[in-house]
Amino acid sequence: MLPPDLEDAEALIKRRALAAERKEKWRSTYADGYRYAMPSRETFHWHTEGQTRNNVLYDSTLQESTYTAANTMCALLFPGWTRWAELTPGGDIDKNKITPEILAGLRNDTEVFFDYLNHSNFAQVANEMALDLMIGTGAMDFDEGDDDNPFVFSAVPLSAIEIEEGPSGEVETTYMLRKPSGRHLLRMYDGLEMIDLPQDVAQK
Repeated sequence: MLPPDLEDAEALIKRRALAAERKEKWRSTYADGYRYAMPSRETFHWHTEGQTRNNVLYDSTLQESTYTAANTMCALLFPGWTRWAELTPGGDIDKNKITPEILAGLRNDTEVFFDYLNHSNFAQVANEMALDLMIGTGAMDFDEGDDDNPFVFSAVPLSAIEIEEGPSGEVETTYMLRKPSGRHLLRMYDGLEMIDLPQDVAQK
């Protein structure tokens, strides 16, 4: 069941179809970008596992530059094992109400957050997202994990998302194609039971 503040499923499917139609116009441009800059990450065309994709390039300058740019961006924005952000009270909060205890609590929360973040797969996924950003759009999915790995990140390929703009031209809605197996759905969404799934999905 959809949350009550969302549109009905039919309207959402229609909006996504329009977003997919718009992206399709740029498919060849995106595919060429990956083909020459990072052929191993090109997912706009179907490939078999292990298929060679880098057999049409005779110069690695663009590939090396792309990976260097992505690595540099991550090193500047998300340096490894470094607290590159801090939890602080918002600007609309009365400063007279901000006590030393509140500040100490936020500092502790920052340490806890980065401890979980640094022990997750964030660094690897952030680099993959940065590579996609070199072509056009980078997307990262942040899922709730378990007690051992509370943070679970995954880079979403550009070929798997459709973007919808808001009234000011900003990215407002992102649709993502996901086709997990039935048994994985139970692990991905806490509280979901096999009886909740359609029979054809539950058997996969």
